[in-house]
Amino acid sequence: RYLLIRIAEPDNRAMVVLVTSKRSYNELHHLAAFIGKEVPEVTVIAQNVNPSTGNTILGNTDHFLTRQTNLETTINGVRFLVSPRSFFQINTGSAGIIYNLVNELSGISKDSNVLDLYCGVGAISLFLAPKAGNILGIEVVESAVEDARRNARLNRAANCEFEAGDVVEE
Repeated sequence: RYLLIRIAEPDNRAMVVLVTSKRSYNELHHLAAFIGKEVPEVTVIAQNVNPSTGNTILGNTDHFLTRQTNLETTINGVRFLVSPRSFFQINTGSAGIIYNLVNELSGISKDSNVLDLYCGVGAISLFLAPKAGNILGIEVVESAVEDARRNARLNRAANCEFEAGDVVEE
């Protein structure tokens, strides 16, 4: 149905997500082996199953065809692990500029409690973490919340907490 490619430019790595309408292991296993051999920069290959007939690109199930299940990348010294269904800015160069600007203009201090709504993998939270008191990120996509928690541990941001939920309903 779809092909999703995420590139971690500064690290010269990529993730390939093959979106199909049903689980098909044999053909995709051979395709993944070919991609891995021909394009060693591809460190994650996944099949995402989306049986819907609508225009939603990604389904709720991922099957990994590589050992590695997350694309690792860095923006201005902050490290991120990103899974196939998690939101992450496409243009990481621009994202770094925006995150630094948010950090600079935020006016937060160690006395500040911060809410990061629609937090995705926790990018803004992690950029604000060194200046903030406590940060609570809320995101509806559970795999993104798992990534955000992992990213907080990866960056030693103990003041960040992430919860799954719909911001509108919370």
